[in-house]
Amino acid sequence: MTFLRTSIALSLIILQLLITTSCSKPSPTSPSVSKNEKPLFEHYFLGKELATENLTIWAVLTDSPEDLPTYLSLAEAQDQRMVDIREILDVHGEAQVTRVSIENRASTPILIPGGTVLKGGKQDRQVAMDQVIAANSSQAIEAFCVEHGRWTEEREGISTDNVFTCANIIAAKRVRASAQYAHDQSQVWSQVSTLTRRANKSPDTETYLSAIEEDESDAVHHRKKLEDAVSVFFASLGKNREGKKREVVGFAYAINGEPITLRAFANNQIFRSQLPAFIRTMSMESELIQRRDKQAGRTIHTNPASSTDLIAMVNDLRSEGEDSEVQFERNRMKIRKNPRAGRAICLVPNSHQKDEKDPEEKWIAIAEDWTRAVEPEADNLAVLGYTR
Repeated sequence: MTFLRTSIALSLIILQLLITTSCSKPSPTSPSVSKNEKPLFEHYFLGKELATENLTIWAVLTDSPEDLPTYLSLAEAQDQRMVDIREILDVHGEAQVTRVSIENRASTPILIPGGTVLKGGKQDRQVAMDQVIAANSSQAIEAFCVEHGRWTEEREGISTDNVFTCANIIAAKRVRASAQYAHDQSQVWSQVSTLTRRANKSPDTETYLSAIEEDESDAVHHRKKLEDAVSVFFASLGKNREGKKREVVGFAYAINGEPITLRAFANNQIFRSQLPAFIRTMSMESELIQRRDKQAGRTIHTNPASSTDLIAMVNDLRSEGEDSEVQFERNRMKIRKNPRAGRAICLVPNSHQKDEKDPEEKWIAIAEDWTRAVEPEADNLAVLGYTR
């Protein structure tokens, strides 16, 4: 009897080992994950990598997270019904094209990344640069139009009452960079036109939302598949890197082997609150590029991108670029750009710093954006957002 029990136990162990071994082998179409970790810039590191289809994603880590209060995303504040986004109207009822008003009724500040898409009003907009809206306050912020053919409060036959909703997605790089770095409305419209054509859309009002709010079943399924893969990847990372005191605070991604953007936040809480909107953006961009390549008869790109190229983009911006600074009510932006890339750092006051002799230390970087130019190989590229 003892021999029989021992034989059964050994058989079960062998069977379990076989199952584990077979399950651990990824299929040819399964996403692949690596554990490499490389230095990026001060206190930041490039962590685990996910490669799925033409999309490569890295986790961004820090060994020095900032101790800041909780920040809501605009979508979270909207879900809690604690924010109103409206047109700014004059006495004649005319709206300001370049600004919208945001009222935060929450007891928590809101962080809004540049490129956040707003639906409604007299025309759909995107937020120009990162903005912080203090708790229990109202603020006018800069915005760019992403709907060329409408200037009325009626949208698709329904009155907007001059109110916007947050679409919970960041504009694709071409559209976002044209506002955030080039600061050029005509380039924004040009890039919106490019993206809507790529999505095979021709909306009457030329709105960018037509590419975002995809209704073709195959494209919807494809984007959802990509979103799920990226969400699972970041969920598996948790808050800290295994065995090291490094907090997951951001991401970087590449499409078709080309680096697109690196985003880093002050701590894990702020990163997690902003992540869903960026996941939708990555997935949309990935699907649209694959659709473009299929239509052109090209082979779909499936090779993972190189972290070396991404790090080179960061180092290029650190060594060369034109610096400028923009002051807003609750935050300020440090902008650096060169013909190949742009960097935007959003800073907020450090309430813990009392040393008046060193004002620079009174500001903390709450969010950073590093974005590659649209056409980095073009000799005549002066600003981001360039379209050939």
